[in-house]
Amino acid sequence: MNNKSWYAFTVSVLIAMAWFVAMRTGAYAHWRPEYAQASPDVRNWFKSQRSPIINVPCCDISDGEFAEEDIRYDEKGVGHFWTRWSKHLEWMLVPDDVVIREPNKWGRPVVFWAEDSVNNVMYIRCYARGAGI
Repeated sequence: MNNKSWYAFTVSVLIAMAWFVAMRTGAYAHWRPEYAQASPDVRNWFKSQRSPIINVPCCDISDGEFAEEDIRYDEKGVGHFWTRWSKHLEWMLVPDDVVIREPNKWGRPVVFWAEDSVNNVMYIRCYARGAGI
């Protein structure tokens, strides 16, 4: 195999591996019909959101889901967000480092979640707190 063929083969294998990993992690998009009513300004806001901890896109508006929100205080009096949504009915602590600090242009709390299908665990990628907070 010459160098050009080896390079093409290596790139093809890497692309196939990346696709396989993406499919196995279960980070699926969850289209929500109510987002069709969102203004372009709101859609652009959601698309521009980035994870505060690792600075990657939270996803697209189709990956967010309306959520219920609660604030619970720890023993030091520090408040933390808790949320639940249609796919996760139990209250879940929102990690502080995934909370988007910009005002939520949608108004209602939105959780950007993913599922690790290998370990059967849901996790929060980003959290847009409600506008009243």
